[in-house]
Amino acid sequence: MSITVGNLQIRALREMPFAHAGDALTGRTARRWPVSAILTPAEWLTLDGIYTTWRAARLAEPDTMISLSVGTTVACSGTLRGMTWSNVAAWFTEPPTPSAAGAMVGVQFELVDAAQQLTVMLREQEVGQQLEDNDSTYGTFTLGTTTLNLIGALDGYDEGPQVELSAAGVHVIRGPLVPSRVRRVQGWTHTAGAGATVRSWYEGQISSTPAVGTYWPISPPVIEQVPVIVNGARVTRFIVTVELKEIR
Repeated sequence: MSITVGNLQIRALREMPFAHAGDALTGRTARRWPVSAILTPAEWLTLDGIYTTWRAARLAEPDTMISLSVGTTVACSGTLRGMTWSNVAAWFTEPPTPSAAGAMVGVQFELVDAAQQLTVMLREQEVGQQLEDNDSTYGTFTLGTTTLNLIGALDGYDEGPQVELSAAGVHVIRGPLVPSRVRRVQGWTHTAGAGATVRSWYEGQISSTPAVGTYWPISPPVIEQVPVIVNGARVTRFIVTVELKEIR
């Protein structure tokens, strides 16, 4: 029974260095190697050097959820009661921690399968986005040819009749006694080029006089672009906000 980290083979293991960790119910787990071992001082220095080199490279890299790649890893191989694994790209999840063991050095650290852990991280972020979308979806709405998933209530009202007190202390109603209907559109789509399509729709709408009973944009659309994860890949989410008023 042994485990090899980089170029260091560790044989004096205190515990079996293998586990699966994470949410087993959903399958979002990754292989981990929790190592507790006894090393010579020279082996300890080698292990510390392996970790220090990996740490420096990781610090210089972009965040994993930005790069969507495993980045710098250390090779992990081992044999364990009939199980073998070879040169698995791994990350440290716990740095090597030494302790006194006579003339030797006790050490504890943990590695994780980088590819499996990245898959778990991507899936968890995607599920979080899906839950957020489901919690805030109010149906869909189409602007021209662009269909948006609404994240707010659509129909509402603008200014209405006002109640004021006259000099005689009598309430006076000012303003038209009809509702002023508006549609406050806020929604998102992953359709490529949605920003340009919505802007083209807006320019077309305001280029002619609207018909009575139709909804007409009273503000230019605001378009935000947000990167999200879909099926393990980064895509652009276009969030569109625009207000329409019913023409009377």
